[in-house]
Amino acid sequence: MGKTTGGLFATDKEMVTGWKNASADSSEPMWPMPINDEHRESTLGKFGADLSNMGDCRWGGASHAAAFLERFIEDERPWAHLDIAGPGIFGEKDASGFGAKLILSYIHKFV
Repeated sequence: MGKTTGGLFATDKEMVTGWKNASADSSEPMWPMPINDEHRESTLGKFGADLSNMGDCRWGGASHAAAFLERFIEDERPWAHLDIAGPGIFGEKDASGFGAKLILSYIHKFV
């Protein structure tokens, strides 16, 4: 998503709305992203019983990560994956703190 916007992967419309509101309140922009069958299929390993968190190509890494995490949700409970790697890191060693205000805003208003 770039240097200033994180990716939001969520399975529930209310949760997406809550994260978008928290994003607006915290001035930490998030972009809702899909988890498609392409990403789900890319998590399957070579032998069918194993999983890969890398996907089968270099594009769509955040989507592959969300599809990988989705494999560990055992029921229909709503969940979200926040991909904040781009805006969360400046340079090679410096962390920006991106996402901290966002998460606090979400917890304060919606939990």
